[in-house]
Amino acid sequence: MTPASDIRLIALDVDGTLAARGDEVTPATREALHRASQAGVHVAIATGRRYRTTLRVVKSLGLPVDTVCLGGALVKDGQQRTVHANHFDPDDFVIIHALAREHGHAIICHRDSAERGGADFIIDADVEWNEHTRQYVENNEAWAGRGTDFGPDGCPDAMVIGAFGPEATLRSWHAAIEERHPERFAPSVVPSGDHYYLELTPRDVSKWTGLCALATRHGIPTESICAVGDQVNDLPMLREAGMAVAMGNAASVVKEACHWVTGACDEDGIVAVVERVLAR
Repeated sequence: MTPASDIRLIALDVDGTLAARGDEVTPATREALHRASQAGVHVAIATGRRYRTTLRVVKSLGLPVDTVCLGGALVKDGQQRTVHANHFDPDDFVIIHALAREHGHAIICHRDSAERGGADFIIDADVEWNEHTRQYVENNEAWAGRGTDFGPDGCPDAMVIGAFGPEATLRSWHAAIEERHPERFAPSVVPSGDHYYLELTPRDVSKWTGLCALATRHGIPTESICAVGDQVNDLPMLREAGMAVAMGNAASVVKEACHWVTGACDEDGIVAVVERVLAR
C-alpha cells in the first residue's frame, strides 16, 4: 500500500460510497473533501452512472471535480469537457445485441450526449421491456432514444451497454457472455434498488483505465491514487490503486480486495479516508 503521504488523487465511487441515497453528499463528507482539495489532493468521481446523473452529485459536492463515468468509458474534466472516451467496436456490439435478444433483455446503449448531442441512451424497442426497464425509461424520458433496428453497424457511439432485471436472469446472460466470448468483454452485475443491473464494457475499459487517463492528464503516478468503493464494478480500480479502501457497507469480495475498510457510506466513512490522507 502506498503511504498516505504519497496520495495525490482520491477517486470515489458514487452510489453506496459518496452518496448514500440518491444524489446527496452529506455535509461532513462534503467538508472533508473540500479540505482535501484545498490541501492539493485531487478529488475525482469514478462511477458507472451516465454523466448527466453524475453531475447531480457533483453539484451536491460543490467542487468542480473530474469525473470518470460510464464505468470508465467516459472521462470529463471539471469544466464538463470530454478528455477521454471509448466506444464499442461495431462487431462487439452485434455480438452483445444478439446474446441479449437470445436471453430476452432490452439493452440500453449509453453515449456521450453532452459532447455529441442527442439522447443520453438508446434502448432496444423491439424487445418487451420488464417493469424496471420501463420505469427507467419513464423516469428519463427526456433523454431517452429508441432503436428499432440497430443495423449492421450497431449503435456506433455506444460506450456502455446495460440492462435491468432480476438477478438470476442477468447472471444467466453474464455467464453466457463469459462462456462464449471469454476475455472479450467485462460484464458485472450490481444491485440497483430492489432489482439488478448488468453493466457491460469492452474488456480493456474499466474505472481503472479511466482513472489512468485522468492521472496521466494531471501528471500523477498511478501508485499515488487512493480508490474508494463498495461494489464489484469497483474492483478493477481497487485492485490496482496505491491505496484501496472499501466502505463498511461494501460487498465481502470488495473488502477482501482492499488494503483497509472504512465506515459505512451513511456513517460518513469517506471522512476517515480524507483524515488518513491529510495526516501526512
